[in-house]
Amino acid sequence: GWCKVLDRRTYTDPSVEQLTDRLIPVKVNTDLNPALARLYNVGGLPTVVFLDRNAQEITRIVGYKDGPAFATILREVLTPKDNVGLLQAAAQTAPADPEAAYRLGDSLLGAALYDDAIHVLAPLAAPAGKAGMADPVTADAALDLGHAFYLNTQYDKAATAYADFARRFPKHARLAEAQLYLAHAYVALGRGKDAMPLYRKVRKSAPGAWQGHEAVRSLEGLSPPAGG
Repeated sequence: GWCKVLDRRTYTDPSVEQLTDRLIPVKVNTDLNPALARLYNVGGLPTVVFLDRNAQEITRIVGYKDGPAFATILREVLTPKDNVGLLQAAAQTAPADPEAAYRLGDSLLGAALYDDAIHVLAPLAAPAGKAGMADPVTADAALDLGHAFYLNTQYDKAATAYADFARRFPKHARLAEAQLYLAHAYVALGRGKDAMPLYRKVRKSAPGAWQGHEAVRSLEGLSPPAGG
């Protein structure tokens, strides 16, 4: 019952809605997914578990919270734990170190400083042959550059960045993420017909992952109602 109250009252509260654009919500039916419930030690319901991009737990909420109380926890979750100033100093001390620069760009992205993140990530995302950087850094920077454009509402540049990532790194572990957000960018640009085959591809390639769940939810939002 309280799960439904969360849906009706808490998740629709304006103080919560204004913070959720930096989150990827995934709802899990623990009766149908007992293994996932065990993995994250979920007993009583409702339980909301906040994970970072590496699927590591940040914190959790057990039981019902109203909108303002939920928003307070959200703001704490979204506050970057890394000290941007220290990361800037480290990047300036070792300007040739792509890892230090990437950590700075990633932290700026997490702090919603999107213009600054774009400035740092763009040169890191350049093709390895030109920049001479290791592929793991280049690939992650290229995808995060797309996210920085997307969150900065520069959807045309985000779409270009995501498509470029998919072309350059077709076997990368984050490919489904890039395809999902490329579809999101298309939707934001009014290109829903271009987004649908991408959502279907992600639904098929990542059926049990958050990307697959998000693709299903997005397809439902784009599909016309039955009989319509």
